[in-house]
Amino acid sequence: MPCQFWYNKAWYNLIGEYENTQTFEASNDFEGTKVYFSMCQRLINANTTICTGGGNDGFAAEAGPTEACTALSTPDLASVNKIDYPLPDNSTTLGLEYVNGDCSLTVGLLCDNTMTATQYSVKILDQTGFPGSCKYQTELTNKASCPVYSTSQFYSWLNEYYYLWGTALIIIGFGVALWGQQLFSVILFTIGGASTCVLLWLLFYSTLLNEGTQLWIGWLVLAGSIVVGCFAGCTLCKC
Repeated sequence: MPCQFWYNKAWYNLIGEYENTQTFEASNDFEGTKVYFSMCQRLINANTTICTGGGNDGFAAEAGPTEACTALSTPDLASVNKIDYPLPDNSTTLGLEYVNGDCSLTVGLLCDNTMTATQYSVKILDQTGFPGSCKYQTELTNKASCPVYSTSQFYSWLNEYYYLWGTALIIIGFGVALWGQQLFSVILFTIGGASTCVLLWLLFYSTLLNEGTQLWIGWLVLAGSIVVGCFAGCTLCKC
């Protein structure tokens, strides 16, 4: 089911605490148009009847004033696509695009950690195509749209200090190439220590640290990871 996505070095579980049959609604009071969409199940499996006349066997549908459905996606998961959804500050976030021929629904997924697990809000529906077309756009804001974990800060850290990591790897590689056989125990120590350090560092950056983390905390985490890595390297040498 289209509930989980890997986007921008982050993992999203869109079902959150909702039921599998949770259906979201976006409307435009001026035109009397509503669209319904789901993350994890086809609309036909929803707990309540959302519209009639067919068209609700996909993951998104438009309901006009008569509540008759026009399918905005097919029953095939391939009709739900992951996209870059543009934000006002020129950045992007995870978005979903439901497609059925010339009809489509674009949903931007906005994170709000202050909401409870079952709270959400949906933006007023916009029509993106020509008047009378079935191309729509809306935004869903909830806690489930926040990444479960992210490694983007870890990669940003590596990229910021690329000259340190590059220099270190060149020195280590040069030593291994010249004295690898004589320094076999040292190589085991380095591999064990470096692997443990990177894994711990990645764990912290994917769970506890974020964009607001102060720089000295990042260096403290690195120092602690190096200490633990040294113990792991020593253990590997003695095995």
